[in-house]
Amino acid sequence: MAKNNENKLPKEFVTICPKCGSINVETDFSNPLNWAYGMPPNYQCNECGYAGKFFPQIDKDKVKEFQSELRKEELKKNQKALAIWAAQCAEHVLPYFEKKYPKDKRPRNAIKACRTWIRTGIFKMRDIRKASLDSHGAARKAVDLSARFAARAAGQAVATAHVPEHAFGASYYALKVVSTNPSDAGVKIGKELDWQSKHLPKNLRKSWKEWQSRRLPKNLRALMKKKA
Repeated sequence: MAKNNENKLPKEFVTICPKCGSINVETDFSNPLNWAYGMPPNYQCNECGYAGKFFPQIDKDKVKEFQSELRKEELKKNQKALAIWAAQCAEHVLPYFEKKYPKDKRPRNAIKACRTWIRTGIFKMRDIRKASLDSHGAARKAVDLSARFAARAAGQAVATAHVPEHAFGASYYALKVVSTNPSDAGVKIGKELDWQSKHLPKNLRKSWKEWQSRRLPKNLRALMKKKA
């Protein structure tokens, strides 16, 4: 029996920027040679400014998937820059842990392992995994919330050597460190955000903002909006 296709709607295709994934794209038909010789038109992205002839057309339902793959590629290309930043974020709040637990060096060793990978480029999953798990183990032992989150930040930072997006996890836990006191959380988060932003390369800030919108808990986002 033939399948009933009457209820199936035709797919809607959109032109998408191959650089930033935006569908805010304009078609330029101003060049008469394109018409005369049957050449493809020029396109320009209104988001990032990229222009060219080769802008893919994809199923509208696949736009988010396409954008996700672009983000992953961009982060992978900048993995070491992200790791440098993640180590800085974790180290910036490390005193919150070491003040409470001065003899426990596991979070500091995780940051050290991250920087060793940055310097040498030698990736050993066993070493990275151990450094990360050790730091998270220190977090589980910590009773003080700020100290716990600081250890988590270090554990996320070293994991950036494996998955680039873990850098944003280091940033997230660093923000959690300074948010434990509700009376001044908004002010402290504002200062920490400004510090993190200044140390993150400009070309990665958009990815960072997108990660925040997708992954940060609502309560933390609300506190961020109240920053001084």
